[in-house]
Amino acid sequence: TINNAIINTISVGLSPFGLIISPDGTRLYVANSAGNSISVINLLTNTLITTIPVGIYPIGLSVTVDGSFVYASNYVSNTISVINTVTNTVFNTVNVDLGPFSFGNLITNSTICNSSPVTFTITVNPTATTPNITTSIATGTINACAGTPSSSPNIQQIIVSGSNLTNNVIATAPLGFQVSLVSGSGYGSNVTITQSGGTINNVVVYVRSAASAMAGNITGNVVLTSAGVAASQNVPVTATVNALATVNQVGNQILANGAASTAVNFTGTGVVYQWASSDPTIGIGASGTGNIPSFIAINNTNNVTIATITVTPMNSLGCPGPVMVFTIKVSPAAVPTINAVGPLSALNTTYGTASATTQFNVSGTNMPSGITVASPPGFEISTNTTFSNAITVGVGGTITSTPVYVRLKSSTPVGIYAGNILLTTTGPTNASIPMPNSSVMPAPLTITADNKNKIFGTVNPALTATYLGFVNNDGPAQLTAPANITTTAVTASPVGQYPIAVSGAVASNYTFTYVPGILTISPVIQIGAAVIVPNMFTPNGDGINDTWDIKNLNTYTNCTVEIFNRYGAGVYFSNGYPIAWDGKYKGLDLPVGTYYYIINTGSGSKAISGYVTIIR
Repeated sequence: TINNAIINTISVGLSPFGLIISPDGTRLYVANSAGNSISVINLLTNTLITTIPVGIYPIGLSVTVDGSFVYASNYVSNTISVINTVTNTVFNTVNVDLGPFSFGNLITNSTICNSSPVTFTITVNPTATTPNITTSIATGTINACAGTPSSSPNIQQIIVSGSNLTNNVIATAPLGFQVSLVSGSGYGSNVTITQSGGTINNVVVYVRSAASAMAGNITGNVVLTSAGVAASQNVPVTATVNALATVNQVGNQILANGAASTAVNFTGTGVVYQWASSDPTIGIGASGTGNIPSFIAINNTNNVTIATITVTPMNSLGCPGPVMVFTIKVSPAAVPTINAVGPLSALNTTYGTASATTQFNVSGTNMPSGITVASPPGFEISTNTTFSNAITVGVGGTITSTPVYVRLKSSTPVGIYAGNILLTTTGPTNASIPMPNSSVMPAPLTITADNKNKIFGTVNPALTATYLGFVNNDGPAQLTAPANITTTAVTASPVGQYPIAVSGAVASNYTFTYVPGILTISPVIQIGAAVIVPNMFTPNGDGINDTWDIKNLNTYTNCTVEIFNRYGAGVYFSNGYPIAWDGKYKGLDLPVGTYYYIINTGSGSKAISGYVTIIR
């Protein structure tokens, strides 16, 4: 101030508004209203010490007498930020009423200068009734794409208040802008702010760039007027409208199937180029970003394929510009042809045996891959000696005439079989050749009743049969009705031989031959003076014939009894025979069947041997 010259220029935040100096004169605090911060400056060096974030739109500062705290009034966020000047941090944030402001420093009475009190009068006149509109500056940033209105958060805000109003306030947007009282909708060239009782309290007017705005940096004033208010309020607003990107036209391409395309390099003002193809089957894919490298054209149809490529340029904000379109036309490849030369002969076989073969020849031209040959049900095919349900002939291109052999499978059930042998390859080409009616006859199966023996007066043994002729790993379980095995002999039938008949088996894949068996009834065996050994018993728990009762053996106290299974393994032994054998071994039931015994009576006579049958 001595020579009115600028000593220094200090950079602070956006729109510095309020200043306050610490009581000791070493610090300057600056309220940056648009930057929502407080700058702290060293007045000894005129340099910026730090920047402290506070509430929204600080426009006033006060400092305590001892300089320990600075208070910032945040006009929009309706708060007071309490700053600790030692740490340069926000110590606390206090919520207050609408639009707080700050005037001057905090003071205290001097303890040095004492004088007589002076009395004076302050007269406060009533508030003037002149209508008035007040506004804040526009806060926020508008950044948009040409042709599209900006949207949140790319909008600006103006806080409008009014007093003593007689009419509503009209906010009118400048050219290229629109206004609304709602951030996400309702934008137009003007908006009405309704007063209540002559008052408008901190109503936010939202401002966006319009779709009609020209590209570039645009500015203007939002004008707020109300009938009865002498002077309108003009609030400057600004926006950056980014021009849409462009892409230069590229030429169409005409290709043959299998040919390499020309790489496509996009030029223009776009930062990114996005493209999409109407027909990705030509080898280009459905969509992509950036240039299109060379690719091998594909057309496996019989017609020309045309893919339309649509290219959209994008600017740095991701705004899509006008699209560019070009085409890639791909001619079809030579038409693949499959030839099948027959005819095929009818086949016949017996179930369980593969039939003789019949054959046809297959060839192909312009083939994209090998020819898949698939047999109908019941048949199998081969080009050598290994048969399967399907084979592949050749690998593509020209496939020379190749014989294919066809036969009925050994596992094919009895019946009549026919159908088409299908010949296919990659793409729509296919062919077929008919296989005439062929038959599978039943296999012969012989069922022989097993010969049986029993002692006079005993029940008949279980009747069984032996099967000869099963194929394909079949067995009695494959019979839909089992064989019926019967004999005329009964328990009381005299000693002699009786026929065992077999009949009645049913299975669709077999024809049956039945061979009868013989049941031989022998007289009761009597050993020594009184020992009678039965050759069967029925340990089934019904209380009848449940043990092997050897009559009179209990009179031979020194006897031994040994019993063996069919493999010679011992299943029972006893000294004496105080308790008749119950058909168990180690507490478990032995299987139904024939077992062999040796009985030594201990009397010096020859040992008794024979067999006994367990029946359940």
